[in-house]
Amino acid sequence: MQEIEKITYSTEWYDTLVSDCKTIIDKAKTDIGVRLLRAKWNLGDKIVPNYNRFERAEYGNKTQKDFAKELELKQQEISNVIRFRKKIGDNFDLWLESTDISVLSWYNIVHGWLPKKKRNHPQIIEFSITPKFSDNVIQTDIQNGLDYVSENSVDLILTDPPYAEASLDLWSELGKFAAYSLKPSKLLVSYSGKAFLPEVYKRLSEHLQYIWTIALVHTDNKRTCYHALHIFERWKPILIFAKPPFTPNEYFEDVVKGAGREKELHAHAQAETEAEHIITQFTKENHFVIDPFCGSGTVLVAAHKLNRKFLGFDIDAEAIKTSLWRLQNEKNL
Repeated sequence: MQEIEKITYSTEWYDTLVSDCKTIIDKAKTDIGVRLLRAKWNLGDKIVPNYNRFERAEYGNKTQKDFAKELELKQQEISNVIRFRKKIGDNFDLWLESTDISVLSWYNIVHGWLPKKKRNHPQIIEFSITPKFSDNVIQTDIQNGLDYVSENSVDLILTDPPYAEASLDLWSELGKFAAYSLKPSKLLVSYSGKAFLPEVYKRLSEHLQYIWTIALVHTDNKRTCYHALHIFERWKPILIFAKPPFTPNEYFEDVVKGAGREKELHAHAQAETEAEHIITQFTKENHFVIDPFCGSGTVLVAAHKLNRKFLGFDIDAEAIKTSLWRLQNEKNL
């Protein structure tokens, strides 16, 4: 009796799909704001072309249930991602820039698909982007930012550069930028990490006059850990440098109570109330404030609320979009 040949079907498509989706989800766990929307769209963009292959013998009889389990999602959450991808269409950027959504249910559109992602996003956020603030928020690096600023024109630089060792050169560039753009006696006020603080002081001092270091004390009972030295961190330095010659004005406290974490729109965002405090302390109405590492736009929003002129740079296109969106839709502006 002739033996019947057993036919096997390749499941390479499935293995690739699972791997690609897991990569998107893992990266998205540190994403916030517009990036998180894009991640959801990217996930749907991977799933949609393959979804009709499930439950079919010629594609290995892979089930939707098993697929969801591999991603640590429910089938309903997979369906949510697919609907989002189909609703947005083939071009996420075009949708983001051209669609005027008067009210966006941010919670519903972001949550319910990303495992172990529990962030306190606002339930409802006004969402639309127009050119209203396009001259105030520019996608560029700090070196090219000089093209957008006149010499001796800025009253305050308030910023939060990257803290990693690999980013130390940016502190040198920040010093150069401040030395060129600040008016004499005006200040650079910058958040900083502590691991490479001596090098940060050195690089900024090559171009500016060191004034003081403020201690921003964390008051929300949350701490960060510097594992290399087994340290629980309870405060953060805020460095103050001036373009010489420096003339002291009003007295200021060198200890500031932190307002708590506000990381919903950007992973490294600082609290808006802290920015308002610093801007009020060191500037007056109609003064010019710049943040050359603006992230989600916290400094820009605070400056705008306080009737200061403002300008922000960032190399990240998603950060620029988030800043523009936030400026246009922030309440009380």
